[in-house]
Amino acid sequence: MSGLSLSNAVGEADKYFHEDPVTSPGWESVEHNQEGIQYLVSKFYLKTKDGADVYVTKCHMKVKSSPQALLNTYLNTQCNWDFASTSAFEVLENKGENSQIVYAQHKVLSAASNKKDSVVERTWTLKPGEARIYGTSVNHSARPEKYQNYARSLVLFSGVYITETSTGVCDFTWVYSYDFNGWVHDKFILAEKSKLAARMNKIVKTTNGAYIVPVTNPLIIQSSGSRGGNQGASYAEYNQAMKDNAPSWSQNTASVERVQSKPLYQPMKPQPVQVVEYTQPPQQQSSDGPAFCPSCGTGCKGMRFCSGCGNKLW
Repeated sequence: MSGLSLSNAVGEADKYFHEDPVTSPGWESVEHNQEGIQYLVSKFYLKTKDGADVYVTKCHMKVKSSPQALLNTYLNTQCNWDFASTSAFEVLENKGENSQIVYAQHKVLSAASNKKDSVVERTWTLKPGEARIYGTSVNHSARPEKYQNYARSLVLFSGVYITETSTGVCDFTWVYSYDFNGWVHDKFILAEKSKLAARMNKIVKTTNGAYIVPVTNPLIIQSSGSRGGNQGASYAEYNQAMKDNAPSWSQNTASVERVQSKPLYQPMKPQPVQVVEYTQPPQQQSSDGPAFCPSCGTGCKGMRFCSGCGNKLW
């Protein structure tokens, strides 16, 4: 199972890359917790045959680096910049100087979700002051569907655009459309959108000498109520569903009053007094006696009977 053809994927990525999220309808901001993101926006793309919504997400930031350095980090499989999403990654085939087929196993979303993987063909170009990377899902005999019991997901199209705008400063933009290829809860779709910002942030932080240019006025686009507004509606519906299904506790005033009227302890029931006869133990007789037996003169200090003649001493 594959996505678009590579040429169509390039065309779709370029189309959404050139769209202005402010003036083009359907875009709205996505929540995230990453630094330096000028905007992270998403809009509805299509509905799958099983009724799932698929979105295109676009993220933009400025970076102090070169296109070559950021491209090298993106292509370096040892950098592990996508560790938040993938548990395994490998290059299946080098198709040419600037083209590869890669395989990724994605981290399990929840105990109730199927394990997901993807096979993607990616290609890149590097020109003075600019680097671009495109990708889309393809079929590959080395990783057929249901490989190791993973369900196949689809990257419909992916476009990474790194353009040097001034000496040592680049615009870094990523356009991405991902289909889980099966119904998943809206919260996972939202999480996948926000991960785009996390991936870009990680690429910059793992590139030697690169750093994020701080943003002082990030772009925030509210839902327009169009088809793209479904993203916000789904998020609101999810939050409301979580609230509605959360365990609740209501106070029963009458019960509280009854409890508070009771003493803090239960008095003990009086028990009949038992008279116990006390017998004083016999007093021990003094051990003082004669030092010598008066009959035979044998030394017997502290003895009750004489060891010599047996006479009782006391």
